[in-house]
Amino acid sequence: MLRASSEALTSRGGKMVRKISLTKEDRIKLDEIMQEGKKIAGIKFVRDVGRAIPADPDRNPPNRPGISEAKDAIDVAYYSENIANRVIKPRAVFGSLFKVKSIVVDVAGEGDVKLDLESLQMRFLQELTELGLSEVQHLLKLIEFVQEWQEA
Repeated sequence: MLRASSEALTSRGGKMVRKISLTKEDRIKLDEIMQEGKKIAGIKFVRDVGRAIPADPDRNPPNRPGISEAKDAIDVAYYSENIANRVIKPRAVFGSLFKVKSIVVDVAGEGDVKLDLESLQMRFLQELTELGLSEVQHLLKLIEFVQEWQEA
């Protein structure tokens, strides 16, 4: 199973760390490959099916991850205990192409309110008596869905 890196990796010696996106099916397939202990096959798989951002105009195609990027992303996701003391940040990590930072909600009597996901969850819970348990449950499931999608 892919493990999320605890630190936000944004730069590598002045160069941007690329994010590699995989479909849900490809993540499952990669997990299977890695559980079999086939790291090199995993690197090749990521290179073949992954989509890296930002695009690198020197590559053909520009969104294809390089071998070293695929290796670094696998090391961070599957061997994080081995890279804890690493001086050089990885060239790439796995991640979603999009991240929901906040949501604007039209709240009756208040107008547009901009909230991050945790604050929105808390707001839903605070409005439990007005909204009702069933409605709050649906809204919390929506937030859970967004959070799980981002972690995938």
